[in-house]
Amino acid sequence: FCGPAGEVDQLDDAVREREAHLRAVFEHAFQFLGLLSPDGVLLEVNRSALEFARARREHVIGRPFWETPWWQGDPVVQQRLANAIRDAAQGHFARFETTHTDAAGRPATVDFSLTPVMDRSGRVVLLVPEGRDITERKLAEDALRRSEAILAQAGEMAHLGAWWIEISNHDDLVANPLRWSDEVYRIFGYAPRAVEVTSRFFFERV
Repeated sequence: FCGPAGEVDQLDDAVREREAHLRAVFEHAFQFLGLLSPDGVLLEVNRSALEFARARREHVIGRPFWETPWWQGDPVVQQRLANAIRDAAQGHFARFETTHTDAAGRPATVDFSLTPVMDRSGRVVLLVPEGRDITERKLAEDALRRSEAILAQAGEMAHLGAWWIEISNHDDLVANPLRWSDEVYRIFGYAPRAVEVTSRFFFERV
């Protein structure tokens, strides 16, 4: 049997253990994480964010978030962040893409968000800034767009079209989604994207 003092000690140990678990998740998260006061002062930041900017914790904690190394150099982006913090402090979720420079001087595209944390009365007590480095995804999307543009130009010059079908229904082939290149529209006598393309529509014309 544990008396009152023992019960308090057990509760304290449980709280400390839970805090340690939360700290481990926060520190080792792959994305950039932090904590802000409702007026935008940086209260905490995780290791991923610090390593990205090669910043020291003691140099950024306690500063307005828009004055930290992640946001310096572009007054327009700084103002956008300040506006987002103001909106989040009113309880609104904010999200936008922005470009930052990493510790090696390379530009990185970041999917940034601000989530308000409220107490039981509905008052915003914290803001959680989160950043996800999506540079590789954006580069892949740009490369795909360039490739599609080159393919479309080559198809137009050679009067060759391309189509592709996404097989999800093996029992009814014509029920599957289908896409045409612009040149296929022209081959069938339509302006590009002038008609809705379906597999049934395509096979009827073939």
